[in-house]
Amino acid sequence: MRHLLECITPLPVLPALGLLALLAGCAAPVPPPWRDSPEAVSRVHAAGLPHTDQLGRPRRQLDPVRSFFPLVLDNAMVEYGRGLRFGFATAYEAGFNAIAPWNGQPLDAVLQAAAGSRLLAVLPPAQAAAARADETADTEALFDARAVRLVRIEPFREQPQPRDPPQPLDGDTGLALLRKAVAQTPETPVWAVLQAYATPGGAVAGDRRRLPSSAEARALAYGAVIEGASGLVWFGEDSYAVRSLGALGIGPALPLDYGVILPENQASGSASGSVFKPDPAQVGQARALWQTVARLNREIERLSPALLGGISGLPPRAELLPLDDGPPLTPDETPIRLRLLHYDGHLTLLAVNLSPRPWRLRLTLLAGIKRLERWFDPAPPPALNLANRQFEEDFQPFGVRIYRFTP
Repeated sequence: MRHLLECITPLPVLPALGLLALLAGCAAPVPPPWRDSPEAVSRVHAAGLPHTDQLGRPRRQLDPVRSFFPLVLDNAMVEYGRGLRFGFATAYEAGFNAIAPWNGQPLDAVLQAAAGSRLLAVLPPAQAAAARADETADTEALFDARAVRLVRIEPFREQPQPRDPPQPLDGDTGLALLRKAVAQTPETPVWAVLQAYATPGGAVAGDRRRLPSSAEARALAYGAVIEGASGLVWFGEDSYAVRSLGALGIGPALPLDYGVILPENQASGSASGSVFKPDPAQVGQARALWQTVARLNREIERLSPALLGGISGLPPRAELLPLDDGPPLTPDETPIRLRLLHYDGHLTLLAVNLSPRPWRLRLTLLAGIKRLERWFDPAPPPALNLANRQFEEDFQPFGVRIYRFTP
């Protein structure tokens, strides 16, 4: 009331029209309108997601026993210190179900280590054929990737200035490429190769890449499955080979320096040619990202039956409201992407904010909801209204929400 009284203090001398104009000037600003966003709801592969079984054979319909959603650690190195039988045990402990090995390793060692660690070794067609021809090779661990299309997504370039906002994930070098690949090859399983490395030691500053933050990695992974990916490949694991290229990968316990000297410097005995040595903060970021990916692996493994099945036949209505003073949405912008999945009598809704701006989502379903709960999030679920068919939720930059409900 104090603010309003201050506005109308000169009442005795104001004419009626002047008073109305002044009161209008003191009124609260009109909030921006909700924006209908029908393109936010993914409708790709409504009948079922093209995927493979554990041998790499294509499948279209979900089979609870044979269907396979790969979670692959790329550039993986055999850990000889743990014994060949458990040479990829670290990857298994982090929730990966497959590895794509660094190509400088003996193939027989890779296959033995993968089989002993209960993982599949994803090999390109030429290597897969060589493994089958080798009578001593352990082919139980072999995954032939010839039926799969890989889409590499590398949106995490170094920001020109520290104060610049993080770039959107859904650009020409990001999820748009995956969306295009899924549309071009609707019968082919598409795997997203996600960036999990940085190049702080790269020679060209403008092409250096940074590690994604935990929020960006989660948004990118869930954005990929919303767009139709039937497998995720994280590129890649840290090793002396990665460091020799001026890069830093992810891992659970990374050294600052592998103590390796490059061959071209061995003759002189100079240590200046050793592999790239990141600073402690960079190594800490790589370890933290490993933990984030391990958590994502366990979440997506639990969601995989719903992901590989068909989407729900009840497309929701999505409306967006900006929570900042940024520019309004353009007609082709869809900062929040959604995928409504149906499995085992329940609906699962994946929702991800692919932008560095905060948004409020209002979702309206065609049928009422009996029960709404969150997955992988301890916060209470949002309140239902409009006869239990609608709820609102705020999304922070790169925020991910996963809901499970019964219609």
